[in-house]
Amino acid sequence: MACRTRRLIGLDEIAEFTRRVLPGAMENGTVEYRVEHVRFVTPDIALTGVAQQYLDAAGQPLEPPALGSPSYVWQRTDGTWKIIIAQNTTFSST
Repeated sequence: MACRTRRLIGLDEIAEFTRRVLPGAMENGTVEYRVEHVRFVTPDIALTGVAQQYLDAAGQPLEPPALGSPSYVWQRTDGTWKIIIAQNTTFSST
């Protein structure tokens, strides 16, 4: 995971960053995801592209809109899909 210019590697590092920097970031809202594409690299590895929109507590889009375009690499192990790589790019609608 990368945050601005810092690359975070491993569960412990990502969890520590999340606890320190992101607490309460979405406590009064949520995020809507729309899958834009799924591409299978192998039968057990898939790449997904998602459109992301942040919503307020009433489920309405934030004003100005807060959008993201995450990409995820998924791996299937023993029948369970897990994200093994994630990258999120935020952007402005204007």
